[in-house]
Amino acid sequence: MMTAIYENYSDEFLIEKFCTDSDEKAMTELFRRLVNKARSVARLYLGSADQAEDAVQDTFIKIVRKTDRYDPKQPFLKWFYAVLRNECRDHLRKRRRRHADDILQVNENDLPYRDEMELRSESMDLLSRIGSRERAVIRLRIVDAMSYEEIAVAVGISVDAAKKRAQRGIARMREMVTCEKMFVGLSRAN
Repeated sequence: MMTAIYENYSDEFLIEKFCTDSDEKAMTELFRRLVNKARSVARLYLGSADQAEDAVQDTFIKIVRKTDRYDPKQPFLKWFYAVLRNECRDHLRKRRRRHADDILQVNENDLPYRDEMELRSESMDLLSRIGSRERAVIRLRIVDAMSYEEIAVAVGISVDAAKKRAQRGIARMREMVTCEKMFVGLSRAN
């Protein structure tokens, strides 16, 4: 692979290499590392795989064009996800102007791992019935296998807040399952 020479370097080293030497291989390695997680985060904000793809492309374009705004004293991922969140917000504003639809509704056809999702439809149903903040954290943690640290940076919250949202969401889902089991038991008894 063309970027294999950079696979063991930090994100900060790679962005500095790109900024100082215009090293395209360094930026290609950053793109390779971040594109899938960025798509997942953008999809949570936008609810559409197509719009998420557009937002991610626009984010990388901004990163390339505005490297002078990167502060090397700060972690690169913090800046990257801030640019991504802002880009998603811009896309939402544009969409609000064009459509009056529910902008945060997640379309199951846009979700990754379609076959797995069909197998876990009950879980997805439960997930869709909890709050959007908890749902976002749980999806990033379980579906996209992101660490709580990555989730915190991506969503713009603390690690403790990410863990707490996951706990609340899972507790709410357990509560719903318990209630449904009780309801099924009561209906069978009658």
